[in-house]
Amino acid sequence: MNDFIAKPIDPEILFNTLHKWLTHYSESIAIATSDQNLSAKRTALVNWPIIAGIDSASAAHISGGDKQLFDEVLQIFVEDNPAIMDQINSHFAQNRLNNAANVIHKLKGQAAYIGARELTEACSVLEMDALKEQSDQINEKWNAIELQNRRLLTAITAYLIGCGD
Repeated sequence: MNDFIAKPIDPEILFNTLHKWLTHYSESIAIATSDQNLSAKRTALVNWPIIAGIDSASAAHISGGDKQLFDEVLQIFVEDNPAIMDQINSHFAQNRLNNAANVIHKLKGQAAYIGARELTEACSVLEMDALKEQSDQINEKWNAIELQNRRLLTAITAYLIGCGD
């Protein structure tokens, strides 16, 4: 196989890509119809949590409609986030923009996996600026991301606490 699938992994794209490369096995692969897929997506979204800063449809899609998996990924995000933010702050404080870009890339990936589209997009822009060493607006963009990230963590934490009741 010689192909590329971007992160976060979209289950449908992964399946279609594998299917493309495994065509001689296609008879043995059960392919759900579009109507069945649409019905499953609607069912998943009806029971999907609403969390500020997270695109529910995207989160449900990325996690394959598995709410337990989604909750586990949220918990990992909350646990890992403070260290990631500290690393980025440290790199910026020491003007190590390439190192900051590498850690911002990690934050961007984690945000994408939970469906935090706005945070993902903001990280993408800041990552590019840091890689290009365009430091004129980096502080403003980073401050906005920190605020957005704090709000997201607050919303996720409130949701996770509510799940334990």
